[in-house]
Amino acid sequence: MEVKIKVCGIIIIISLLLTFSLYSDSYSLSSYDFKEPENTLFDSLNVRFVGNWPFGFAWVVDTDSLNNLLFCSSGGGVYIFDVSIPNNPVKISEKIHTKGHVRGLSYDYSNQNLYIASGFAGVDIWNISNPETPMKLCTFETPTFACGIFVADSCAYVADIDSGLRVFDISTPSNPIEIGYCDTPGWAQDVFISGTYAYVADFYNGLRVIDVTDPSNPNEVGSFDSIYWAIGVVVSSNYAYVISNSTGLHVVDVSTPSNPQEVGSYYIMDSWDIYIKNQYAYMTSTFLLSVFDISTPSNPYVVGSLWIEGDNRGITIQSSYAYIADFFTSLRVINISNPFFPYEENNFVLPALAEKLVVSGSYAYIADSYTGLHIIDISSPLLPYEVGHFVLYSSSVDVLDSYAYITAGDSGLIVIDISNPSNPQSIGNCYMPDIPHNVCVKDTFAYVVSANFGSGLSIVNISNPSNPFEVGYCVTPGYARDVFVLDSLAYVADTYTGLRIINISTPSNPFEVGFFDTKGPARSVFVSGTTAYVANSDSGFCVIDVSTPSNPQLLGYYEPADGEHYESIYVLDCYVYAAVWNIFGFSGLRIFDISSPSSIQEVGYYTAPDLARDVYVVGSYAFVADGNCGLQIYENLLSGIDEEKKNNLTLHALKLIQNPVKCNRILIQLHLNKKEKVELMLYNSIGQKVKSYSFNYLTQGKHRLKLDIKELSSGVYFLKLENSDCSQTVKVTVIK
Repeated sequence: MEVKIKVCGIIIIISLLLTFSLYSDSYSLSSYDFKEPENTLFDSLNVRFVGNWPFGFAWVVDTDSLNNLLFCSSGGGVYIFDVSIPNNPVKISEKIHTKGHVRGLSYDYSNQNLYIASGFAGVDIWNISNPETPMKLCTFETPTFACGIFVADSCAYVADIDSGLRVFDISTPSNPIEIGYCDTPGWAQDVFISGTYAYVADFYNGLRVIDVTDPSNPNEVGSFDSIYWAIGVVVSSNYAYVISNSTGLHVVDVSTPSNPQEVGSYYIMDSWDIYIKNQYAYMTSTFLLSVFDISTPSNPYVVGSLWIEGDNRGITIQSSYAYIADFFTSLRVINISNPFFPYEENNFVLPALAEKLVVSGSYAYIADSYTGLHIIDISSPLLPYEVGHFVLYSSSVDVLDSYAYITAGDSGLIVIDISNPSNPQSIGNCYMPDIPHNVCVKDTFAYVVSANFGSGLSIVNISNPSNPFEVGYCVTPGYARDVFVLDSLAYVADTYTGLRIINISTPSNPFEVGFFDTKGPARSVFVSGTTAYVANSDSGFCVIDVSTPSNPQLLGYYEPADGEHYESIYVLDCYVYAAVWNIFGFSGLRIFDISSPSSIQEVGYYTAPDLARDVYVVGSYAFVADGNCGLQIYENLLSGIDEEKKNNLTLHALKLIQNPVKCNRILIQLHLNKKEKVELMLYNSIGQKVKSYSFNYLTQGKHRLKLDIKELSSGVYFLKLENSDCSQTVKVTVIK
């Protein structure tokens, strides 16, 4: 008998997706009539989701042993591998893209459907009958964060963090219907169905046993609370094998479901997943695969182990091979024909963390700080796909002609020939005295900044790309994070010493001509004409007049919300595009109207699934490097429209600062174009008004307001702004 668990994690990100059609001068999809299903958890204003290549850290794996297929999650996507030759997985598809983080997989052999728990994006159902072109059947929402999933009979059981166990009727896979739920006291991480019981790993609250004889009325009948950080569970015979991330393996006797009792355990820190085959349990943990003999469940003991240099999150087994999802780098293939001596035979490098990107022609070039340079074909931005990959640590990338220049840690500046995007080749490198962090390429020089204290700017001659060499150097007083070159000046974002302006007219002798002390740590800089725009991490961004480089002057400043970090900035026309992340709130793309720098107005935003790190803009499209969720592509709906229409679209911008709401107040941000009285109404899901709020004569500009909801229960509500000029409604999810 073989059984396994699927392990999940918690990342708090909120989003709202809109339906759309798409057209632009740069990229045309006019022949493809596509409507994106609405997902009310992705928040947006004047921005549309276009498409994504969402691959990143690997969490879970599953198999179709009948057809020799392997499914491996990667960020928000799922790779499909052919494992007909078990020790040599061959990628056959990367077309499964979700809008969240894939945390759980469950495959139904009977209809060849793959059920995907993708965090705040809910659950996707894909048909894999043709694995080269999997077909999406539907997406359905769950109340909180779809973490673990198990399909049995015609039901999908979802471990949904704060919302416990949710049960969906999937007899019609294109139209799932929630038929029941059972809340749990903790955070439901994983679920396993055995017989008429659901076993839920409930994080701080151990193991919960839920009777699902009637799936429409699941009810808890027993629990074992004394397992801390329970993140996974699998049941074999009369025993539940529970994984604790902090204390390892716990064996619980569930022969009496109303009175489960622990009978054995084995301590291993940072444990993640387990697969049971015959008398052996294969458990993954950080840096380790452990093989247990569980023939006596009360006395599990290690009979074999393998040191694996990685964070091994998920495991599945087919035949005599174990496939392990190594969170940071790869899919690992382990030979377990002898359980006492497992050994690694192969690995497939996966994407990990999209840090920086640049767009050139029909390709996006993504610098992945773990697994190198990814070359993505974006000729159809709705359906981007990878065409090439160069494996080497890279923190940034720039492209000129048929060459990509990446900063590669101890390897310095690497030059890659990308004339054939499907086969990028390293042709030159320049060793740097300090670890390079970012690069900007202009004409015959590469300008490289190093983030070591007191390092600064290096100038590298690239007239012969196969033989780059350093010609000049200028020390800066801080930690140089970014560089932008315009004409004879280099603008360096130097963290806590602000913006440094360096004369590079003589590359062999660069020297500082001016500086501006920004309000916070300068992380990114963009220059347009005589104006510099600097992203200052947790201090928002500032607009600086650099017409006199020796005496730059502040023109405007945008103050961020609490916890926001402005990571990267791009300017096109009258808009600033900012990649913003906030662990406890909004992360994603923000767009600002900077036509009046002294009065900067936010006019658009879109919540991304992970922590946005970089942004690059072409026409009306914004390409966002979204960390663990790869590349996200958005469209600025305000780009190219006349001012009258633009004002009508953004006259009153009501935005939720946090959603879902887990406290006794709703935090909102409100933009007003004039002084006026504001009325807000809160309605429940059946249209009844439950609260109203009145604010007398708020001034023009931005306001942050707190709306009391302490007497309201958990549920879905709608907050409506209505006055003489406009009406706007946003969905609010309250969880208590």
